[in-house]
Amino acid sequence: MSATIESDAVRSSRATVHWMLRGVVVLAVVLSVVFATVVGGPVGPFTLPVLVQAVVLLVGIEVSRASRTGLRVDALTLFLGWEALRGCIAPVIIQWFGSGSNFFWRPGTHADATLVLFIGVAFAAAVVLTRAVCGVLGQRRGQADPADVVRVAELVNGPIAPAVLIVLGLVGLVLRFPDVGSVTSFLSGDIDGLTGNDIVPKGPLTFIGMVIRPLLVLGLAMLARKRHQEGRRIWWVFLFLAGAVVFALGSYGLNRAAIVFAVIALVLVLVDRSRRRIGLASSLLAVGLLGVFFFAAGTLRSTLWLDRTGLDAPEVGIVPALQSVLVYAASPMQLSGAMPWAEETGAFGGETFVKSLLGPVPGIPDVWREQSGVALFNHAVYHSYIGRDQLLPTWFEGFLSFGLPGVLGVALVMGILLFVSDRMRTRLGSFPAAYGAALVALWVSQPSAVGSYSILQNAIYFALPPLILAAVTSRSRRPSNRAAAVPPTTSERLAS
Repeated sequence: MSATIESDAVRSSRATVHWMLRGVVVLAVVLSVVFATVVGGPVGPFTLPVLVQAVVLLVGIEVSRASRTGLRVDALTLFLGWEALRGCIAPVIIQWFGSGSNFFWRPGTHADATLVLFIGVAFAAAVVLTRAVCGVLGQRRGQADPADVVRVAELVNGPIAPAVLIVLGLVGLVLRFPDVGSVTSFLSGDIDGLTGNDIVPKGPLTFIGMVIRPLLVLGLAMLARKRHQEGRRIWWVFLFLAGAVVFALGSYGLNRAAIVFAVIALVLVLVDRSRRRIGLASSLLAVGLLGVFFFAAGTLRSTLWLDRTGLDAPEVGIVPALQSVLVYAASPMQLSGAMPWAEETGAFGGETFVKSLLGPVPGIPDVWREQSGVALFNHAVYHSYIGRDQLLPTWFEGFLSFGLPGVLGVALVMGILLFVSDRMRTRLGSFPAAYGAALVALWVSQPSAVGSYSILQNAIYFALPPLILAAVTSRSRRPSNRAAAVPPTTSERLAS
């Protein structure tokens, strides 16, 4: 097996992120042990799976260190971050502060919740093992030179001009906001509709608009980078970019992930090629800003929906903010709430699992979505088919559908996808392709908290369009006459 070397900046940056993750894990373990020792009670048994989960996470960090991907934040580290949230932080929040009263689903028993935590540990361990095996096999096929330095592909502006992406994005924006009324309706809080009016009927045009709308943000980001390289002013580009984030990304029902992950993907694209190290202060600041944004955006969205839902205004404070994390951390109390109904009815199975996978595919019958595992899970936790907003993690749907073999099967697939996404980020050099690869890494690292429906949906609407455009454009620019063709440069080979 060949030995590979990473630059000092990459190693130092990875170490900073890993030490932050270790600190979170250790703090969660200490708080959980203290609670079990001093307080105890029905949630005291959560401490044992938290301890085992901590061991899995620490082993996973060592696997990430040994992988030497050349990336400062690889997909496995992103996955471990979500697993720390699900398997360590969420149980501790429940132990010390409870689940809160702002949720309308019925929680499960504490015994079932403890079982859910142990199932999650098995999933995390299987993913880490799969990623480790993929890393070993990948290194055996790598360079033979023991002094080979791992490098990420050089970032190039092509093969698509920023203007093309900007025009496509603007077309998508017009399809979303075809008149003044749709704009004012959106700004007034009607953020849930696809178009906000009847000028653009739901159908192929709506789908096209949703697919190309995010390209506006990508095109403006590419334009800003190009002008910066040329030494030209870029402040006005950022003004348009801020507006694009609000209208092009915020118009997806004010979905926080659509906004945040698009921005994070752009940051990853640039950080992967940077020669600077990621410092502890900047990392903590980034995590803090993300937390503030998610809570603030969630509170804003809930406030905008008060008139239509008749619900009470969301609580504001440290404890409610901590409890709001549980919805996005696969709370064991929520997941366990679906287990009695699932066991009694036997409703979950291979068919419902496949229908969840097909759910985001445009054109499939709506009745399939209503019979998917996601829809059944929402019925199980709400005891009503009205709710559709609760996330069903991929691994837990695997458990409900196939038992423990389903959990391990999902882990095998996700571990391979983590490896593939790292390879994509390392080898794709064109800006659009690198951006798409970063989005892929962000979403395949989240099976701990989100389902296959969300992962595939975001791949279709956000990651695949720039990847496909980059691939098609790159192929169209290749010389057709092989005899007279000029050998491509290193950057062109990496971009393709």
